[in-house]
Amino acid sequence: MDAPDDALLGALLLKLFQDRQIAIDDRLIPYLVARMERSADAAQGIVARLDRLSLELKRPVNRRLAAGLF
Repeated sequence: MDAPDDALLGALLLKLFQDRQIAIDDRLIPYLVARMERSADAAQGIVARLDRLSLELKRPVNRRLAAGLF
């Protein structure tokens, strides 16, 4: 099976954020897709780590927070 393309990864990330009721800026998805490993497991891990960091630091999930992951 081939690695998911950008559109599929973007849709998956968006769904994962929505499942956790995390509001994000539309520009965050392309930022993450360009830098992440191309797998569903990686997408789940990124969303979970951003959720945890957001709660710990009491900051919104945004590009600045995501930059700390890469």
